[in-house]
Amino acid sequence: MFHVFENPIESEKLPAWLKFARSESYEPFAGNWTRVFQQGTTTIETPDGELKQYISAFPALVDLNDLDSLRDENPYGRTRELEFSGGERVGIPPTEYLWDDGTKQTFGAVELERFLTSFRYNRPQLEPGFIGYYDLIEEGLGDYITYHTKDPVVRFSGDEWEEKTFGDVSLRANNIQWMNIQTSYLLDYLDARDVALIIGYFESREVHHNGVNLDVEEELEVSVSVFDGPAVRSLKHVPVSPTYHLGELHWLCPILPTTQDASVARRLEENKQIEFITGDGNEISVSDLETQSSHVPMDWVYFEMDTLEKYIDSPKGKVEWTTTEMGTFEYQDLSIATIFRNEEHEVVLFVDDLQKLPTHERPHWKVHNQTPVGQLPEDAYKTQILAEFVDQEDHPSYSTRLLNALDELSETFEETHGTPIVSDLDSTDEVEAVIMPARNDQDQLIDSMIALNKVLFERMEAHLEAIRDFLPEKRASKVNGTKSALYELAAYLFNDDEAGELLDPLNAVYGLRQHGAHRGTSEWKRAIEAAGLQRPVRDYRDAYTQIMTQTAESLETIEAELNKE
Repeated sequence: MFHVFENPIESEKLPAWLKFARSESYEPFAGNWTRVFQQGTTTIETPDGELKQYISAFPALVDLNDLDSLRDENPYGRTRELEFSGGERVGIPPTEYLWDDGTKQTFGAVELERFLTSFRYNRPQLEPGFIGYYDLIEEGLGDYITYHTKDPVVRFSGDEWEEKTFGDVSLRANNIQWMNIQTSYLLDYLDARDVALIIGYFESREVHHNGVNLDVEEELEVSVSVFDGPAVRSLKHVPVSPTYHLGELHWLCPILPTTQDASVARRLEENKQIEFITGDGNEISVSDLETQSSHVPMDWVYFEMDTLEKYIDSPKGKVEWTTTEMGTFEYQDLSIATIFRNEEHEVVLFVDDLQKLPTHERPHWKVHNQTPVGQLPEDAYKTQILAEFVDQEDHPSYSTRLLNALDELSETFEETHGTPIVSDLDSTDEVEAVIMPARNDQDQLIDSMIALNKVLFERMEAHLEAIRDFLPEKRASKVNGTKSALYELAAYLFNDDEAGELLDPLNAVYGLRQHGAHRGTSEWKRAIEAAGLQRPVRDYRDAYTQIMTQTAESLETIEAELNKE
């Protein structure tokens, strides 16, 4: 499948070639990539004549519930029915065109949805849902990368397309165009949409040999064994002058989403061969680890922290930090691995734990693998080398420390005054979103602060009257919101100057929340100054660390003084 022949084929092997004798080994996967589109012709000149090969492969989406019906269809002469050509005219003004118009097609009784659109005078285009789902940007002609992490996701034969479109086609023996998508991204997208991808694959092979007797008989619609899905082949003698032999393969190739795809076993096995660079400069694969078993080297693998963004953003992923250096990663209930984080914001994995990464996710981690910049985290050294227990209360994660400080302040207030200062957390509180940004990005810092504002200030709004009751009348009269309530409480316990210093980091949290709601305002500048950060901010993850630590310290200081009452 998809293999383009460039060299002459020995005469004795031509009958097998015409009959697609190796069809059982055909699959749409190559390494970390899936070929979703291919079209064109190649010609091989030999002393005895010509060999010609033509391939057309077009993808479409189908509901998983309709997949069995599609498997029962006969693909012979019908694979082109999966091609979606240019869209209908839509939009305002009348001169505006949108190629993806949401039209659907049918294959027999099965309804198909658009995944790729082919054009007569333009290159094929992916449907915008896939591009938008991963926030992709175009890099080069038809190549796409993720906007934030620069992961290569789509690769297109842009050079071949340009040459075919603008060059002299007659001078080219091979004008085949193709499009590849990184497999893990494709499968995750199919899973999110609850659909399968169907590739309508057609390939013809012609033998124009003068005076060569191939000794083959005509065969029509012979079922053949393939990777998956229904497929038939045929072999014909074409009675033109001069006559030639024609072999054809007609195939509906299904690609199922991640959670149901049992047919990608071969590709997943190949992912075991992906080699990662370790901290000691070695290269090791999961296959190596399985072979060595009891002789696994004491080594570490370092990754850019950006690699976690995919799992933080995904509803099927989870990243949870239990200390400032140690946490867990899980995805689609497939595995849980212990991860570490150093001061350079690198994710560090014990080399043996590479085996715990979901097999289809290893290409993603490989992209972010790097030689270490920072040191091995202390928690990693203690747990994996010294085999010692790490006390999570000694240095809890930044979000855990802050939320614990808030809870302790509320409990102490309740002991003193009889009512809590914040409401209990409920399922709508986005506690998991109060996490260090995976990427060095201002928007991710803002998102964390917006989530923190909700679990900090908004949980306090229902208890303002209790704070007023606790304070002297002069200060109680100045309470008109959660920020002023905390300030007046701190001023009552200390003094106005110290209260102002204690509230600075909380003002930063509130200011960043305001900036998130009204981008482009001066709130960013005031918030950064309140947190004592230098502008411009060089690392937003360091900014997160400082704001979270200072806010927790302020709440702890207020609680300790309140405890003396």
